[in-house]
Amino acid sequence: MTRFAIFIEASGGEPCVPIVRHTMRALYAQGVTYWPFAASLTDLRDILKTLQQRNEKPSLFVLNTFGTEKILPTVDFLMGETPALFFRRQLYWLHEGGGESDAGSTHFSSILKKMTPRLTSVWRFGGANAQDVAQLAGRCIAQYLADGAFRHLEYQSQKRDFDLSDPHQAWQRTLGATT
Repeated sequence: MTRFAIFIEASGGEPCVPIVRHTMRALYAQGVTYWPFAASLTDLRDILKTLQQRNEKPSLFVLNTFGTEKILPTVDFLMGETPALFFRRQLYWLHEGGGESDAGSTHFSSILKKMTPRLTSVWRFGGANAQDVAQLAGRCIAQYLADGAFRHLEYQSQKRDFDLSDPHQAWQRTLGATT
């Protein structure tokens, strides 16, 4: 059985960092070339209908949650118990207390608690580190699709923030660090 993922990036018309598309590019660079992509609920339903006709099931759903709060309950129903990797946009200044509160995070957390129990990994990203996160996600998804071990996705989601001391992190390069 060939394992594959369905990628969903339906921001509801809001501008967003295309983390899912970046991840798909990273997968393509690793030779993973079959990945249905949905930009709306209609697309997702069509993909799932086609897969059902072929008697195929995805091994993973990869979803950018930014701007999808309204459709997440429907997406949850369509995903069933299939494992999922959620990309959660996090603004660094909110995380560090520069803003009031991250209402989106609370809202997403409450939606996540109500979702169907499944293997789930939530990866945080921001505009400055999206490329780095996508590259890492591409490698981890490729490993998961190769052997079916969800630990490849879980381990990386435990890394809350990218390391300030690592000169290869995009946001550190953005700050002009020379170390």
